[in-house]
Amino acid sequence: MKDAGVSASDVTCLGMSTQRSSFVTWDRVTGAPFHNFITWKDVRAEQHVQRWNNSFTMRTIRVASGLLHAVTRSKRFLAGSVLNMTSSHVTPRLAWAIETNSDLSSAVEAMRTNKAGKAALFGTVDTWLLYKMTEGKLHVTDPSCASATGFYDPFVMEWSSWALHLFKFPLEMLPKVVETTGDVFGSTHPSIWGSPIPIKCSVADQAASLFGSCCFAEGDLKVTMGTGAFLDMNTGLSPHASAAGLYPQVAWKLGDKITYMAEGSCNDCGGLVEWARGMGLISRPEESGTIAKQVADSDGAIFIPAFAGLQAPFNDHKAAAGFIGLRASTSREHLVRCILEGIAFRVVQLYEVLLKEVTLEFSSIR
Repeated sequence: MKDAGVSASDVTCLGMSTQRSSFVTWDRVTGAPFHNFITWKDVRAEQHVQRWNNSFTMRTIRVASGLLHAVTRSKRFLAGSVLNMTSSHVTPRLAWAIETNSDLSSAVEAMRTNKAGKAALFGTVDTWLLYKMTEGKLHVTDPSCASATGFYDPFVMEWSSWALHLFKFPLEMLPKVVETTGDVFGSTHPSIWGSPIPIKCSVADQAASLFGSCCFAEGDLKVTMGTGAFLDMNTGLSPHASAAGLYPQVAWKLGDKITYMAEGSCNDCGGLVEWARGMGLISRPEESGTIAKQVADSDGAIFIPAFAGLQAPFNDHKAAAGFIGLRASTSREHLVRCILEGIAFRVVQLYEVLLKEVTLEFSSIR
């Protein structure tokens, strides 16, 4: 506003797009956070993920969902039949935080047993910002952010009962899920910018990217390549159930109309280029393409982009990154090229999974 030469009173409204699946918890009374933001790349709950995925409860959920899908052909039960948690989901990281943070643990336990005392609130980045900008008046999120947590059911549009039961998350600590746009977010507190500014929209980053790429029609497809790579397709009024690891997500909710998207992700993309810089293969990220073009091919070298495991279609959280096929003739240029090729090949794999699973037609990738 300073650069534009305007004041808060000149601003009609604001909207925001936030990173998904990073979260914080805080004291409901004081507003003080119990810990720093735990990001979607955090892997400290990895051992918990393995234990829960192999647990009797999770296996029962998968088997029961498979049987129910065979009888009902419901997409919701198909999704449940291949249910597996990953570290990128909020669910295991929140459970880990409750287990390892004594103040948070005592607050949650007080809520579970209805004891007077501390109480905790949970929120992803959007929820925390809205809470702070409204001076604690709002504890809300929108469906695009909620559905990316891993414990919001896009098929019934509510927090998943299985997750609340399995992890004993008190429903009261979770934000209310509201529409993506409208008069549901209130206004910023006057103390922030001098005058209140109405907040009219809050949406997750990948859903915002889908909208910003004008993917409004069923079958419209876009790829966003940042820290990770995300391929998203507008699936219209129905969530997509996948057996290969594509996630059914809510893109946005405008009024009573819900638009869904199917998402395939590769958690390692731009981060790999930064890693290459740190290893001395490149000096700056922007020179990676120039260096890669100095050779015609990668000389048989292949890079597996799996610092955070491999997502769809492999869904192997134990997979590790590495170079294979190195020769005495392999040069720095070859290594840089095969890193970029590895990113490109992963995006192609996601695209091929989408082609196999989705019957919708599309003519271009945005």
